[in-house]
Amino acid sequence: MKRISIIIPDAILNLAIAAYPEIQDARVELRIDEKNAEEILPFLLEKDKNGKFLRLKKFARILREVAIGNYNDDLYGKEPPVGKNVTAMKFKGKLNFRIACKDIFCEDKKVIMVTLFHKKSTKGKKISKKDLAIYEAIGGYEYEC
Repeated sequence: MKRISIIIPDAILNLAIAAYPEIQDARVELRIDEKNAEEILPFLLEKDKNGKFLRLKKFARILREVAIGNYNDDLYGKEPPVGKNVTAMKFKGKLNFRIACKDIFCEDKKVIMVTLFHKKSTKGKKISKKDLAIYEAIGGYEYEC
């Protein structure tokens, strides 16, 4: 299925670069699925009652891993189906959120944040059927280079 992505706004990227300057030199382009941007961006920019960002520090750490080409099971890693370039940004804690991504390789790598979802605990299982269905759908998406 053909999908459209947009470049992540500079305002968000600059907040992450302030924490980890090496992000700026990365040969990785960060994008967001156009249909889901209105859900993902507010999640990343959500603030607490004191006006402090709730997830921006974790997001900056994830972007650093992406920028240096690391896969880190606690922050950013490959997800099934194998071979479909599906990854997930992991926001663990009280609530276990994921931003499922599609990695595409053109001249440089592009990481497209596709969808936000709440991962429920799966005692003893690696991945639930619901989560697997999300990852399989993303594996079938196509984006332009």
